[in-house]
Amino acid sequence: MKYGRFLFIYLIMFVLAFLLHLWIYGTHFSYANASNVIFAVGIIFFLPSIAAITHAYRIFQGFNYMMRTIMSSSFKSNYPKFIDFKKDKDIEIQTTLFLEILIASATFVVAGFVLAAVAMS
Repeated sequence: MKYGRFLFIYLIMFVLAFLLHLWIYGTHFSYANASNVIFAVGIIFFLPSIAAITHAYRIFQGFNYMMRTIMSSSFKSNYPKFIDFKKDKDIEIQTTLFLEILIASATFVVAGFVLAAVAMS
């Protein structure tokens, strides 16, 4: 884990949350508004990082192979079997970056819940 990159991710998320707050709510700052914005930014980063860490994108490789086989006649000669296509397209994603994004976005989601609890009481 690179701490400089981790802090940079936090900085990007805070700036995005601030800009989103200004765009939606203007300069009217409250706990409820901050909770909504922080949760939204956190969940937007959280879900793709979960998909990248769990390699959920691989589910679309079969569909991609099928569509390319139907659309292109030369594609089948390059990749006669799906396993050949999968070996070529199986790209390892750098999980440390997505782990840092996951941790940062999870803290944003939790902070959104905490601010919501403060705003509700």
